[in-house]
Amino acid sequence: STGCFISCGLGLFSLSARRRGAVTALAFENGSSSGKNSNDFQKLMGILYGIAGVAHLADLLGPNTLPTLAGAPAFQELTGAGQLAALIWCATGPLAFFVTRLASKPFGDASLAFYGLYEIGLAAAVPAASPAAGVDGVLKAVGVQCIVLSAYIYTAWKDQTVDDTVA
Repeated sequence: STGCFISCGLGLFSLSARRRGAVTALAFENGSSSGKNSNDFQKLMGILYGIAGVAHLADLLGPNTLPTLAGAPAFQELTGAGQLAALIWCATGPLAFFVTRLASKPFGDASLAFYGLYEIGLAAAVPAASPAAGVDGVLKAVGVQCIVLSAYIYTAWKDQTVDDTVA
C-alpha cells in the first residue's frame, strides 16, 4: 500500500515536472515569467532540506534523538554501512541546497526528489533491519514527503494558471 502510494506520487511528480517544463518553455517564448511559484518553492525546499541535513548530522553526532524516535540504534551502534547510509542522508540536504541554486530547474527538482526518496528508503531500512522498530518512522517520512510533493504540484498548478491567464 505504501509502495503504491509512493509510486503514484512519483508518477504525479514526473507528470507535473514534464508538463511544467513544456509550459515554461512556451511561456518564455511568449515573454512570460512562468515558473515563479515553482522556482520560489524549489529554492525554499533547497533551504529547508539543507538545514535539515546539517541538523540531522548534528543530531547523529550528538544526542541521536531522531534515530531513537524512529526506533533505530544510535549512530555509533550502526554498522559501517549503516553509518555511511546515514551520512549520505545528511549530505543530501546540503546537496539539494546547492543544486537548487547552481543547476538548472530539472536538476534542482531531481535533487529534492532524491532527498525525499532517500529519506523514505532510509526510514524503511530501520524496520527491515530491526522489526521491533515498527513502521511509524516510515509512515512519518512518507507523510512529510507527500506534503512536500503536494505543495510542489500545487505550485506547478499555480504556474500553469498564471500562464493560462497570460496566454
